[in-house]
Amino acid sequence: NDFLQRYLSIFSTLYQEFQEEIDDLPQLLDVETAPDALLPMFAHWLGLETDEALFSSQELRRLLAAAPALMARKGTKWAVEEAVKLFVAEPVYIVERNLLPQGERGREDLYGTTPYDFTVMIGGKMDEKLRLRLKFLIDQFRPARSRCRIVFLEECGGLDAFTYLDINGTVLQNAPGSLDDG
Repeated sequence: NDFLQRYLSIFSTLYQEFQEEIDDLPQLLDVETAPDALLPMFAHWLGLETDEALFSSQELRRLLAAAPALMARKGTKWAVEEAVKLFVAEPVYIVERNLLPQGERGREDLYGTTPYDFTVMIGGKMDEKLRLRLKFLIDQFRPARSRCRIVFLEECGGLDAFTYLDINGTVLQNAPGSLDDG
C-alpha cells in the first residue's frame, strides 16, 4: 500500500507541474504580462517588423496592443496617424499632396513630387532617433507606392523653416513706442 502511494505520487507531481504550466499559458500570451523575449515573436505573428534597437519593450507592448486595429486599416491615413500617435505626444498632422489645392503643390521639398506623397508633420523638437523609429513604423502602415516625409515643426518657426501660424508660428504683439522729442 505504501509502495503504491509513493509510486502514484510521482505521476501526481508530474501532473501538478504540467497543470501549473498550462495555467500560466494565458499570462504568456498576454501582451501586458508576457516576457520581453516573446514580444518580437508576437509582432511576427501579427505581421509587424520590429527592430529591438529602435523600440523598448514598453513601446513594443503599446504597438502590439494596437496592432489588430492598425493592421485592419493598414494603408490608410488613419493607420499611419494612429501608429505615429503611439510614440508621439505632440499633435500630428498628415498632409496628402493630392488633396492640396493646385497652387499649393509647388513646395516639393515639403509635399513631395507625386500624387502618392504625403507629409507627416509633428509639433515639437527634432529628434533623430524618434524620426528613425517613426520612419520604420510608417513604412509598415503607409499605402503601397506612397512616399512619406516626416517634418518636425519646431516651437517657433523661422522664415526659412516650415511654419504654420496656427501650429508653430506666433505673431508678436507690437509694443507701443515713442520717438525722441529731442
